[in-house]
Amino acid sequence: MEERYDCPPMNFKQKLANFWYYHKWLTIAIAFFVVFIVIATIQYIAKEDPDVTVMYVGDSHISEAEAEGIIKSLTPFVPDENGDGKVVVDLRTYNLIDLTGFTAADQRKIEQAKAEYKRYKEDLQGGDACILMMSELYYKDLADNGALVDLYQIFLEYPASSFDYYGMRLDSMRLGNDPGMNAIPDDTVLCLKFASALTFPELEDRIAEDEKNMRLFREIVLNSEHR
Repeated sequence: MEERYDCPPMNFKQKLANFWYYHKWLTIAIAFFVVFIVIATIQYIAKEDPDVTVMYVGDSHISEAEAEGIIKSLTPFVPDENGDGKVVVDLRTYNLIDLTGFTAADQRKIEQAKAEYKRYKEDLQGGDACILMMSELYYKDLADNGALVDLYQIFLEYPASSFDYYGMRLDSMRLGNDPGMNAIPDDTVLCLKFASALTFPELEDRIAEDEKNMRLFREIVLNSEHR
């Protein structure tokens, strides 16, 4: 007859050790997943919804401190678009450099410049930034390709600070003379881009977004000119 041995009952510490022995990796995986969800949730809740997204495109490198100065200069002229009781400006900067004269010895800088230009094009085509501050070179590229809103559509006239049909030179505007804007070259052009068809594939939604952006652009310009 086969002898039978009964295991003595385990205490809590022994049960915990036994569970860890058999389920250690599953427990670790679940813990990592829970931590990830908690962090993502906190970041989502804490993230502020911007009232306007502005993009700077040019050959000037904008440091974090300079970006804060630009945001501080813009904020007083931006309306509380989402009605949350505060004004939040989202600033995106793209430092695009001319590669003329670069050699194979500058390969690393060339690759960095190409990567920055790629990010700019992706944001331009698929992002939600429509109010742009651009060097004349990149401004002309968008104007020539019909990507910009005619200023007459926005103001029902061409403002005195108009650069041409589509843009306004910052150095001819009071906004451009604000100390916080010193990092941006004087010949930078302020303009408004039509909403992206990738972001707003439905024509009706795109028209509504354009109307909202035109109103917002007009308020920012008029508020800054008549402060």
